[in-house]
Amino acid sequence: MSLTTKFILAIKDKEDNAEHPIMLRIIIDRKNQLVSTKKASKQEYWLNKEQQVARSHPKHKEINLLLRTIVSELDFLVISEGKKGKRPTFDEIKALVRNLTGGNSEPERKSLYNLFEDLLLNSLS
Repeated sequence: MSLTTKFILAIKDKEDNAEHPIMLRIIIDRKNQLVSTKKASKQEYWLNKEQQVARSHPKHKEINLLLRTIVSELDFLVISEGKKGKRPTFDEIKALVRNLTGGNSEPERKSLYNLFEDLLLNSLS
């Protein structure tokens, strides 16, 4: 019953000049899933051992602050769930990361009638 998290640079193509997404790898009981941090870095700026971007990265303060915030919030989640005798699930961890990265915005759901009604009212105004 183990829970491990690690930030990785998801390298899909071999271009050195391309930016690659920074992902959080979540491993629970030898099953893993990835969740995006909505940040990216070139491979030359990524410090794998430290799991952060180098100071030479143009947005290093913003990205590293986000990564540290995610780690501290995850620690808090694990501790608070541990007090209840539980362990966070993949979905809980993903929801936390999406909330911190602004990826939790659900599109507004409207019926087709309401959508057309709004469009007509806006066009008449």
